[in-house]
Amino acid sequence: MYHYKRLFGRSISFTTSLTSTQILGPNEKRVALVFCATATAESVTFEFGGPAVVNTGLTFVRPAASASIPIRIDRDWVGDNIVNAVFAVGGTGGIACSMVEVIRD
Repeated sequence: MYHYKRLFGRSISFTTSLTSTQILGPNEKRVALVFCATATAESVTFEFGGPAVVNTGLTFVRPAASASIPIRIDRDWVGDNIVNAVFAVGGTGGIACSMVEVIRD
């Protein structure tokens, strides 16, 4: 676990498409992302540093009957890739998503 004196958050909203879309540029101060999709989400795939491909990479699948639960992605999970550009693609188009980018001072 990494420890920092001060952390800040920035909220981002985006809608997935069937093609990979860059949702965040690279940021050397990024330490974590908190991701949440709408209740209708099928799956969302993320890639750090290059285009995302459906179901190949960091893919979150939400069961149809469950509520959307925030998922934290941090350095402990993806290592130094957390600072790279973030790309996303939906298993279906039009999935409304939100993300908090956590950055250090």
